[in-house]
Amino acid sequence: MNTQRSSLEQTIRVLSASVDPGLNHSRALLLRQHGFDVITAESTEHAREQLNATTFDVLIFGSTLARDACWELAEAFRKRNSRGRIIEILPHSDALPKNQPDALVVSAEEPSKLVTTIHENLNPPYRDPDDERWLQLCSEAAVERDPDKLMNLLQEIDRLLNEKEERRKRRPSSPEPS
Repeated sequence: MNTQRSSLEQTIRVLSASVDPGLNHSRALLLRQHGFDVITAESTEHAREQLNATTFDVLIFGSTLARDACWELAEAFRKRNSRGRIIEILPHSDALPKNQPDALVVSAEEPSKLVTTIHENLNPPYRDPDDERWLQLCSEAAVERDPDKLMNLLQEIDRLLNEKEERRKRRPSSPEPS
């Protein structure tokens, strides 16, 4: 498997929300070493401001945030990026999640588990490469406010979908192998 990023692939943006600055700092250091673009928030208010200002691919929170804050941030995150992933860090394996995250990581596990979990959740085992780009552009178009940029995004989506339809039409229709 090729783990190098292409020059066109964007860096994964992560918001780490924890009222413990030390936890946020160490989590950010770990993720930055693995190429993630990490913003930290030490309060619910700061996290909300960050979510309103920027689109993130991943939201990480854990036991330092109150249950209500986790739900509030998750809702704001999903509104901004419906395809993004929420990862909740649990203090121990018997702890119950505060939210309905896409993935759970136990804080006592090795740090690389968080990195692996992010990659596994953002990159499902099978993705049709033809669908990848136009779906990504749809997510961008959903939050774009500049009319010119929105029009460019819509034109690119249309172009990609037309190309996909042409490829589908050119494929020979043969029975499935048994």
